[in-house]
Amino acid sequence: MAVELKVKTRIVEKPHNKRMQSDKVPATRSLCRWWEALGCKMKFQDTSVNTENRFSTGIEKESGRYYLSIPVSNSLVDYEEYYLITQEQYNQYPTNINDLINFAENCRKHHNDHLILQQPGVDRGVG
Repeated sequence: MAVELKVKTRIVEKPHNKRMQSDKVPATRSLCRWWEALGCKMKFQDTSVNTENRFSTGIEKESGRYYLSIPVSNSLVDYEEYYLITQEQYNQYPTNINDLINFAENCRKHHNDHLILQQPGVDRGVG
């Protein structure tokens, strides 16, 4: 049984066996709330780590979405922020290294917050 949710003119399908069926990236804030409402927890699996430019790429195992993560720190803890990337961006690594470096830098400047997978708390860290 598929249920369609309209989110900012994009359609999100209800997952079958906790797997997303669409390759399109839905509006993230709604996706996070929707995913949490289903009782799902995100499980991130890094597949590549770029220590020089301080980012990693990987797959969120429950939804099958691709991400780029950056390390951040706040006054209490060091953690990672995860941002959605397309399958194309993921598959082209490392040939698209410059594009991903620019993407990571924009994430650090909070320019890609509309793509963040887990909403940060009040004491948001700095990358």
